[in-house]
Amino acid sequence: MAGIDGFTGWLGTVFDSPDPQALARFYQQLLGWEISNSSPTWVEMLMRDSQGRGTSSNLAFQLEPEYERPSWPSRAGRQQMQFHLDVGVADVAAAVEAAQAIGATIADHQPQEDVRVMLDPHGHPFCLQGRPTARLEPAASRSVFDEWDGDGGPVPSAAWLWHPMTCRSTSSQRIPS
Repeated sequence: MAGIDGFTGWLGTVFDSPDPQALARFYQQLLGWEISNSSPTWVEMLMRDSQGRGTSSNLAFQLEPEYERPSWPSRAGRQQMQFHLDVGVADVAAAVEAAQAIGATIADHQPQEDVRVMLDPHGHPFCLQGRPTARLEPAASRSVFDEWDGDGGPVPSAAWLWHPMTCRSTSSQRIPS
């Protein structure tokens, strides 16, 4: 495997939160994954693939007493979004309703017609996208992308089976997820 010496393949994504327990429960309901480790200041959730198998990644939530909600879209002088999750769904409209029922809100700014930008209860943006399950099958030591298209979006390498999940920012530049 390419990468830094000793990279094990495990990768974790961590959300800052003023209440990690509550935010973990929201994502548990949104994604259907179980909480695998929990304390008052840290919660881990095992990520699962579409067949329910555990992956070599986790989603975690950590206490940040000084947490500030990010702005979406980004605004000068305001807390910037550090990253967002893209969530593939079979039916965007149904997923929006289900996400709202558990505490998400629809963001005011919607830069794409086929994607809904949502905000979790603590203001982290996430995108609901009608996309098939992403599959990555890398060829040895090849990049994910051979090139970038003229619209700023990735063009997948012929060596990968990949479904790009992207949200457009206010500049209309696609950001690969």
